[in-house]
Amino acid sequence: MADKIRYTLEKFIPDLLALQKKQSRDILHKREEFEYMLQRRTHNLSNYMQLLDYEYGLERLRRQRNKERQIKKVTTRDYAIVKRIIYIWDRIMNKYRYNIDLWKQYLSFCYIIESKKHFFKVITKALNFNPFNTDLWLAGALFELEKAHNPIKARKIFYQALRINNKNIDLWGSYLDFELN
Repeated sequence: MADKIRYTLEKFIPDLLALQKKQSRDILHKREEFEYMLQRRTHNLSNYMQLLDYEYGLERLRRQRNKERQIKKVTTRDYAIVKRIIYIWDRIMNKYRYNIDLWKQYLSFCYIIESKKHFFKVITKALNFNPFNTDLWLAGALFELEKAHNPIKARKIFYQALRINNKNIDLWGSYLDFELN
């Protein structure tokens, strides 16, 4: 178990090199505690959510420091914490793949970081496990329309959703609104 945790932590060590030694040590210690908590047999969703809250806090702190120091240059280390958050979300979704609320939270995170590639990877996975959920179909179509500015692809998503959920009145209503606008 310790080897697995060490391997998980070592993957993200190069990203901590920009920080001071004490900060890096504190972050690694906290992450190690969370990893041990997640390796127990009795872990649950709240343990994962605590880890996500911690990582979100680190990302907010990083952004705040960059703003205070007026750093505008984007480096690969700027995406390190986001990459770790995505890694944690993937672990959560492998375990709780039928939980629609979690998929929505994950998609909202992808929407906030404005990663089109990752958003569509996640929405595809979510729809594979939950093809009859209209909220997920609508989220995919709206993202395609609003963020990607591609109404043709949004229409294709609506067509596929209607093919699978052809008796859903709400989906038909949303499609009609889409076509009229």
